[in-house]
Amino acid sequence: MITFTLRRLLSTVVVVFLVSVITFYVTRVVLPDPVSTILGGQESGASAEQIAQIRQSLFLDRPFPVQYWLWITGVLTGNLGRSYLRPQDVSEMIGAALPVTFELTLLALLIAVFFGVALGMVGAARHNRPADTITSGASVLMLSVPNFFLGVLLVYLFAMIVPLFPSGGYVPFFQNPVQNLYYMVLPAVTLAMGYIGNLARFTRSILLRVYSEEYITRATASGLSRRTVLFGYGLHSAAGSILVAVGLNLASLVGGAVVTEAIFSVPGVGTLLANSILGSDLPVISALVLLVTVGVTLITWVVDVLGGIIDPRLRAVKA
Repeated sequence: MITFTLRRLLSTVVVVFLVSVITFYVTRVVLPDPVSTILGGQESGASAEQIAQIRQSLFLDRPFPVQYWLWITGVLTGNLGRSYLRPQDVSEMIGAALPVTFELTLLALLIAVFFGVALGMVGAARHNRPADTITSGASVLMLSVPNFFLGVLLVYLFAMIVPLFPSGGYVPFFQNPVQNLYYMVLPAVTLAMGYIGNLARFTRSILLRVYSEEYITRATASGLSRRTVLFGYGLHSAAGSILVAVGLNLASLVGGAVVTEAIFSVPGVGTLLANSILGSDLPVISALVLLVTVGVTLITWVVDVLGGIIDPRLRAVKA
């Protein structure tokens, strides 16, 4: 188990390092010149001497490896730099947006896990029956509807036609918890919907495979109740695989949060990243991409380790 854990941790560190290098390179090559962004465009009227001074202050006159080293050492010491567009430290901007995205992602994940696993269990328990057909069809439908379309549809239905929820906005949780959840219902449901379908299909598939095992047949033949077999044996055996699937879906949830936050005007990391890309705010873009990468890879590592503890067979598959 220790070897498995260390091997997964090493691969996580390698992934983070490669993403940091690629992100830093792309933001310096593909996106517009940072000096032009700071000065407000090519027609700023700045002299060549002023431009040279700015490039020197940002270390843009140094070779790429030196620039990367200065940036990554700053990141490791907590210095993410300052925004090119706002008079703020990048750490302050991310610190304000991160709790919002964390809350949205957590709510969406809870909704997706609860309803996805429940639908999958119903489909597996009623295999080849009308309930299975209905849950399978609903899962496919939820997977097929694009995130942005669903968000607009929910706003139209539940904020305009039947005004049950606000169409956008955000209230901090500790300021007013009830109002906060009231604003977060539609964004969380929008973000969770596709993953409900994904988890439902995966749960149904893995449970059907578990139910075909010999020990399940013996447990049923011994006179145990159907509920005991389903929950005590089937779901327990499938828990490790389901946990890994949930962890892998977190990456997609974070990506989907970008679109969802834009639709509902939620001031989270997704909105900050979108605005930074539009404004070519390189320090913010680099820090956010690295942050998301670290978060997703660490969560995936934790999920792999927990999955290996719950179901040792997963360690053999990932070894």
